[in-house]
Amino acid sequence: MPKNTLINMKQEAQQALQDFILNNKNFFEIDTDPTSAEGDFAPVAAGIATTTPSFDEDSDNTPYYDGQGFGSMDVTGINPSIQFTGHRLFGDKAQDYVAGLVFEVGLQRKTRLRWTQPDGRQIVGSVTISGITPGGGDANAKNTFEFTATFNGKPTLTIPGDDTSVPAVPTNVQATSKTDTSVTLGFNQ
Repeated sequence: MPKNTLINMKQEAQQALQDFILNNKNFFEIDTDPTSAEGDFAPVAAGIATTTPSFDEDSDNTPYYDGQGFGSMDVTGINPSIQFTGHRLFGDKAQDYVAGLVFEVGLQRKTRLRWTQPDGRQIVGSVTISGITPGGGDANAKNTFEFTATFNGKPTLTIPGDDTSVPAVPTNVQATSKTDTSVTLGFNQ
């Protein structure tokens, strides 16, 4: 392989690495006062080592005669959630709020979550907090902390920029200005 080709490949590989954004550029906030209209959002960051978004899908794969018995898949519902795992940091507003829900049920487990992505997209919605582990682990280890926030109904996706930044798939698009576009995603209620 010619030397110039190897140099170009190395430069392309370095550029590709620069294009990948680290996960810590995602910014998560939880409403620690869900009873107030404006809320009191606190960052879910301190002590959090891993976030795992999940989009569990319901689907239908019905084969029809006109398809010669072959099915065609349709996604009929989505149940999005985000799992947060890390270490317990006492005194952190978000962690203290979530840990305080461990013996609560029903409406007490519902709040709001705001997820701002590195490109400025913002997802906001009602969530239910579950799977709370407020501590534990080996004697010589940091306290474990984890929980899952599962969206209730349709979160709102706000995309900064103009109309051209709106994905083609969502149908409920409402432009609030030339520099801000809001999209309502159709998740299960």
